[in-house]
Amino acid sequence: MYRVIIIEDSKLLRLGMIHTLAWKDYDCEIVGSAEDGISGLDLIRNVHPDIIITDIRMPGMTGLELAEKAREDGCNASIIIISGFDDFEYAKSAIGIGVVEYLVKPLQDEDVYIALQKACREVDQKRKIKGLEERINLLNESRITHFQKYINGRINIRNEYAQGAVEYIHKHYAENISMGKIAEELNISESHLSKVFRETLNMTMGEYLTNYRISEACKILADSKYRINEVAVKCGYNDQHYFSVIFKRIMGMTPNEFRNQKV
Repeated sequence: MYRVIIIEDSKLLRLGMIHTLAWKDYDCEIVGSAEDGISGLDLIRNVHPDIIITDIRMPGMTGLELAEKAREDGCNASIIIISGFDDFEYAKSAIGIGVVEYLVKPLQDEDVYIALQKACREVDQKRKIKGLEERINLLNESRITHFQKYINGRINIRNEYAQGAVEYIHKHYAENISMGKIAEELNISESHLSKVFRETLNMTMGEYLTNYRISEACKILADSKYRINEVAVKCGYNDQHYFSVIFKRIMGMTPNEFRNQKV
């Protein structure tokens, strides 16, 4: 079920959307509504919706200001903006707040449903990512420390050659790359690169490559449309069996066991 709120200063439009649209057909429920941006922000803070549908021009606070403040509060809801024709280009320029769709008045039911489907898909993807993080947190502390830095992309590397090697791995991890090729790209000897990499990251380049590939595999496995052999290829492994062996060694479970855990 997707929790939806509507923030719209026009009472007629607000009530019309609440009472006439087929929310249940899209597994949605209206959990609140507001007539202006200020009360709308309070509503967001109180009910924590999955989807926000908000007008762009409202008393007290515009829909864009509302969305920006909600994001500052840590709200991760999918946002649909309603705008008048004259506001449409202005609304589209606010890409930074992560709006999933823009609807132009007068609203057509079909357009609302298309936007709602997009928002629901985005919510599903966000839930998968959250579920992935929760799965990782089920691992023991050493694995948590080991993997969160790859998944979150938070690595502070001070050596320029080690940084270059990491960037190359991130870009080419799905390919059949070698340490010699990386050294050649960085115009440094393989032995020297190996030495500074280990000293900087406390692991070999091969270990880093394997860990990064498996962390990317975890993300892809959250999308059930890919078969295990396809996930393996996307992460640089042409042999599914070998991929599964490496995955289990690092994650403590097979790719299928990882995928089949409840999100």
